[in-house]
Amino acid sequence: MRINHIAHLLKTNPAFLNYKVSYLAEYCGFSSHSAFTTVFKSVTGMSPNTYIQEISKSRAL
Repeated sequence: MRINHIAHLLKTNPAFLNYKVSYLAEYCGFSSHSAFTTVFKSVTGMSPNTYIQEISKSRAL
């Protein structure tokens, strides 16, 4: 649920694309960057950095 929320924010609020992954992890309640990355990847199928890059690419078009 937290991962879906942060994924939604990344898609709908361009400011979130500029935040570091460690901030995003803390923002949605994860105590560590690595735990956030692991769960994010299991939910979305890609790492947070890749996810952000894909959204940024689609916005640039």
